[in-house]
Amino acid sequence: MNFTIRKVAISEVRSLQQLSKKTFLEAYSETNTPSSMKIYIEEKFSLENLSKELGNPNSEFYFIEHNYEKMGFLKINLGSAQTETMPTTTLEIERIYIVEKHQGKKLGQSLLNFALKLGKKRAVDFIWLGVWDQNHKAIEFYKRNQFETFSTHTFVLGEEQQIDLLMKRYLD
Repeated sequence: MNFTIRKVAISEVRSLQQLSKKTFLEAYSETNTPSSMKIYIEEKFSLENLSKELGNPNSEFYFIEHNYEKMGFLKINLGSAQTETMPTTTLEIERIYIVEKHQGKKLGQSLLNFALKLGKKRAVDFIWLGVWDQNHKAIEFYKRNQFETFSTHTFVLGEEQQIDLLMKRYLD
């Protein structure tokens, strides 16, 4: 399948919002309460919040598309935009989401490979991310890609506190 990975423009905030809500609901609605999902989505994926994130020079969003259909997206953070205090020589993958009907097509792998290239281009020491400790499929995906757990943090999803594994991969 031919696809394109391209940077999301600020003018595309509504498309990003729709894709963010859709993929997050697909990924987590079966394993979380409706009220916690609603609170999280309304806060994190509001037009105001996404516009702020898109306007942050240390954050970047990328769509993965085929024939103008948005199949998923990637969000990376550098410097002060990272969700944990990290050395400035690191890059955070905050979000990789693929629309459910396009999963299994190696699109997540393509976005991860793209993030690794961005990290090498920026000469970071390592790339890191947080992944819910109950998301076994994602944890295995990152382990297959040479990420190792180095810590944990609390992730607040609406009214619930969850544990995220912090995983990193050093770049050669």
